[in-house]
Amino acid sequence: MPGTTVLMADGGYRAIEDVEVGDEVVATDPELGVTEARPVVDLIVGDGEKQLVEVTVDTDGDAGSAAGAVIATGGHPLWEDDRGRSADVEGLSGQPGRL
Repeated sequence: MPGTTVLMADGGYRAIEDVEVGDEVVATDPELGVTEARPVVDLIVGDGEKQLVEVTVDTDGDAGSAAGAVIATGGHPLWEDDRGRSADVEGLSGQPGRL
């Protein structure tokens, strides 16, 4: 979605539509669970109607009750840090405590 912020390798943030091939972003390998700086090697541009799923996430852990929302296209993987794996966003909808 336009306006979605991406964490860049230098610690800054950039709108996803401004990220280019060759830029370094922070990414997590879904197989190994390793988070590191990785180069962008390709861009995905989608046209047409999409199913969007909104998932509410805890943004401060045990420190309080702050929450945020992640909106992703159906089928998009999201990282479950406490489980050390990625999960399909559609499978997380309606399941408290998964992210």
